[in-house]
Amino acid sequence: MSLPSRPSLPDPALTALTGWLRCARDVVAASAAAIDAINVFPAPDADTGTNVTQTLTGIVDAAAGGRPGLSRAAVVSAHGNSGAVIGQMVAIAIDRLPVTATESCGTWLAATLRAAAAAATAAVADPVRGTVLSVADAAAEAAGPAAELTPDDGLAVAVAAERAAAEALERTTEQLRPLRDAGVVDAGGLAYLLLLRALVQVLGGASARPVQASRVTGPATPSAAPEPAGEPQYEVMYLLEGADLTTLDRLRERLSAVADSVVVVTARTPSSTATAQVHAHLSRPTLALAPGLAVGTVSGLRVTPLGADPGPDPGARQPLVIIDDPGYEELVRGHGGRPLPPPDDSSLTTRLAVALARSGPDVIMVLPPSAAAAAETATAACAGSGRRVEPVPADDPVQALCALAVHEPTAELAVAATAMRAAAGRVRTGVAAGVDDGWRLVDRLAGAEPELITIITGPAAVDDAAELGRRVAAAHPRAELELLSSGAAGSTLLIGVES
Repeated sequence: MSLPSRPSLPDPALTALTGWLRCARDVVAASAAAIDAINVFPAPDADTGTNVTQTLTGIVDAAAGGRPGLSRAAVVSAHGNSGAVIGQMVAIAIDRLPVTATESCGTWLAATLRAAAAAATAAVADPVRGTVLSVADAAAEAAGPAAELTPDDGLAVAVAAERAAAEALERTTEQLRPLRDAGVVDAGGLAYLLLLRALVQVLGGASARPVQASRVTGPATPSAAPEPAGEPQYEVMYLLEGADLTTLDRLRERLSAVADSVVVVTARTPSSTATAQVHAHLSRPTLALAPGLAVGTVSGLRVTPLGADPGPDPGARQPLVIIDDPGYEELVRGHGGRPLPPPDDSSLTTRLAVALARSGPDVIMVLPPSAAAAAETATAACAGSGRRVEPVPADDPVQALCALAVHEPTAELAVAATAMRAAAGRVRTGVAAGVDDGWRLVDRLAGAEPELITIITGPAAVDDAAELGRRVAAAHPRAELELLSSGAAGSTLLIGVES
């Protein structure tokens, strides 16, 4: 990678960098299965090779647009823990690309490897020896003396860095107990080593060859990962805009108190704020999202289970229903809906965003008017994932259940949502206290020819509902009568009439 002596078109330094990243992407992609197979730390989720491939692919694709926004693309493209760390290092390399030849290639490369390693370590809330960070540090330490001996020889510096990284990678097995128990090297460190080997190749050295699983495992075969104890664990990632670096440092510290594997990588912007990609592992995804929503604009939210997922099947469309009283949850489930988890110490916006992120590509969201603002923010937080969301307004549980009753899971999203909105809109509803009040309400709502009369009651008003049902059946024999029991508190009757 010789640097140009003067500016020329289109951009020799960027062209060289892109050629390296393209080569690295291809080598990592061809090695992804082997890297995935040894992924046991920080979580045994077997996706490091896949994640780094996706990260590099996003950066290479963005490079077609030139330098503007490319370091941001490195952060935006990050997938997974190692993908975030490597994305941060690539962003540093992009920011340090020269426009003119102000320093020799070997010197530039050594300084860039050092800056990238330092930035990656700073991005991680709790740096651990025996990971990609150790491998990157070793490469940077070897590159410095090599550059002093041969400042104009980028290949010599790259070879020195690659050899040191390979030795450091072998040491990771003994530095981390999960790696030692499995008899493997660190998966993220291996991905980084392949980036250096790709660099050696594009500078004219030995070809970077994909690795096979048998070449990266140690004396033992990785055992099946045990199920995590206690609550299910999730990987949470999101893009955060609008926060300055000081705020992001505080965010990293705050997240480290409630989550593991916290990484906050950043890219510079023309303003005083930065673009950040946030990564964390924890049992309650809302605890990772809420601090981000408080300091900036969130998008691209991803919530991925790290073990067996007790949540919804992302391949089956099941309308998400927002209800004020958790006593209606069983009724919602019985009608084919998925109730939003009950309130906790997190906001409705946060709970809804996490629920959307854990949904499939098409989501129907049944919600009361009071939830409209939260739903808008939550939907924006998941923007960029390709997920389509259709809202269905429902003033109360009766309208929500009527909408669920006509949901056709196999229908096209917009068609199904339109039918549900129409069903909810046909229902007139009200709340009554006792049998007599309920009778007057039914009489007012029913009109001449009611088709369906629904009465929902909680445990405290079962007898009142039964008596009102007898009166309604006698007065409107042609109407379908539906008596539903909920776990809702209170003694009121929730009544709906469809004509």
